[in-house]
Amino acid sequence: MADSLSLISEIVSRCGGCTLCCTLLKIPQLNKPANTPCQHCTGSDCSIWGAHPVACRKFRCLWYANPSFPEALRPDLCGVLFEPGGDRIMLANCDLKRPDSWREGIGWAFIDKCLSEGVAVVVQVGATKHFLIPEGQTAPDIWRRITDDAKRRGYV
Repeated sequence: MADSLSLISEIVSRCGGCTLCCTLLKIPQLNKPANTPCQHCTGSDCSIWGAHPVACRKFRCLWYANPSFPEALRPDLCGVLFEPGGDRIMLANCDLKRPDSWREGIGWAFIDKCLSEGVAVVVQVGATKHFLIPEGQTAPDIWRRITDDAKRRGYV
């Protein structure tokens, strides 16, 4: 029980009250569609913590996973939830309350940095996806990497 409490404490303190993943992400085990607040989200944490789905247990946004990232890149602050999307692909899920957050401020600065380092970025704003391709790469290159990654993960 003590280990469970320390993990809860670690996540709550690291997330700092950010629950954007609880809204933006699809959670099949809960029949929760993307872009819909989770019924178990209290606004600052999870009411079924400890019994929450494996998908939730395993998920770590890029900000959470990288303690060296600046506070300004915390998803609820910048409006973009970044997560790795496979081989040199970054996923950027936007808060629907701030649909242009990926085009401005630190969100755009991070996307621009990814692109300059040869990382493609898939921006999702609700049902709309924007594919940002680094200079020197082509759409077929990106689709091949997406497909290969989906196969590795068992999605196809």
